[in-house]
Amino acid sequence: MMISMYIRDDQRMWDQYLMELQYAYNTATHDSTGYTPAMLNLGHSLRTPSTMEYSSMIWKILFFFKYYGTSLELSREGPQGLDVSILEQMKEFKALIEQCNKNLQRASESQARYFNLRRREVNFRVGDEVWYRQHPLSSDVESFAAKFAAKYDGPYLVTARIGPNLYSLSRDGRTTTSKAHVKDLKKYVV
Repeated sequence: MMISMYIRDDQRMWDQYLMELQYAYNTATHDSTGYTPAMLNLGHSLRTPSTMEYSSMIWKILFFFKYYGTSLELSREGPQGLDVSILEQMKEFKALIEQCNKNLQRASESQARYFNLRRREVNFRVGDEVWYRQHPLSSDVESFAAKFAAKYDGPYLVTARIGPNLYSLSRDGRTTTSKAHVKDLKKYVV
């Protein structure tokens, strides 16, 4: 979606906007985490391009993680050469990551709840007649528009159950026409 906002008229130029897209993505707050990717990866929000400068604080934190591990159970003084303010920032960053994990868990439960509202447990038996969802493609050459095509074709006969969600279908009842996932099938009702 985001890339389409940049390339409205000329779709051949999408690669010229990758830096802007990356910046927009990394500075956008994500619904699931409640934070921006930059905050979670760097511990701070990204600065605008006009004010970018490297922070020695970040380099000290990265140095600490590389040489001392990620444990925050440290003395008040911390390792030699690392001041207390950095340790405080690291503790804040750890709290941020814990909050992010809680937000992700909450978002996962919410998404599962919405997904399961329309979920239906469907089992077909061998011999059942079903509608089979079609996935046609539009073609200018054949003057065919997929949006006007029938969504389902049938009836098809279920000839075998291959797995918990996969069925073998036949048009004439003898030869296997195709294999279909249960999400693409509906009970045939005339």
